[in-house]
Amino acid sequence: MNNISRKGLELKAIFALVLPSLLLAVASNFSRNIFLGVMMLLILGAVIGLSVPTIVSTWLILILTVLGLSSLTLGDVAIDFYGKTLLLVSFPLGTYLTSQIKECIFRWEICKKNQSSASNITTKILNCKRHIIRRSYIKRLRRFQIARVLKKSRLVDENLCYRRNGQFLIISNTSASAHF
Repeated sequence: MNNISRKGLELKAIFALVLPSLLLAVASNFSRNIFLGVMMLLILGAVIGLSVPTIVSTWLILILTVLGLSSLTLGDVAIDFYGKTLLLVSFPLGTYLTSQIKECIFRWEICKKNQSSASNITTKILNCKRHIIRRSYIKRLRRFQIARVLKKSRLVDENLCYRRNGQFLIISNTSASAHF
């Protein structure tokens, strides 16, 4: 497939399952509000990553990260540094991982659909190349056979040159009257 393999898709799927699970496991050590916030941000990230185009999700990640960063750092929020970091990282991570999986699956489906047509096109191209090579080989073989016949019937001091389109030029140093 084109730039995509099953291993790459499996690796992204594993990351998409493991990393949010790790974030939730770490968030469970904090207060219930932080755990629910991380869980809701991961769910929101998964929904946006699967339903929105990549460019829109990128802009949403940027805007919401800036808003979250400014509200968590500039405001008077009674959450420790690790809780804030966990809240800030959960949405972009969830969105990025699900959008990458969506993109991989989309490319994979396109590659599967186009695989048969690509193989047909490749076969046609190869047949055309074989035909062209065969024609040029036959032309060269004919030229060689004609040149061999002409070499046998020419004089020693005559030169044989191939011009084009099956035409040969015989250049002789002797005058034509000497041969008669």
